[in-house]
Amino acid sequence: MTGALVLTVSYVTLQLERTGFVLLAVARHDRALHHTYLRIFVWIPVAGNLWSIGALRPLEWRLPLWGIALATEYLSASLSVGAPGLGKSTADDWDISGAHIAERSAL
Repeated sequence: MTGALVLTVSYVTLQLERTGFVLLAVARHDRALHHTYLRIFVWIPVAGNLWSIGALRPLEWRLPLWGIALATEYLSASLSVGAPGLGKSTADDWDISGAHIAERSAL
């Protein structure tokens, strides 16, 4: 297994496990947050396929494919891209506290 493939499998597995854990943790407590993470979870395999295909291709293909995979991950969440059967998320679905962000950023 090449280093690129090891990286890809590790990264995609981490993303699936992390998001899957949050899905299980909030399923009974916060329906809106559960749906938000479900939308994220749906897009991970889409990006994961791009990561995997890139890992199996030469470098001149790998970097563009990985760039598209990274853009898919960031844009699907930041642009509130919907997921089939789940629709789009709204700003109200995200419980964001300014104090929490400041603390996490050490501001």
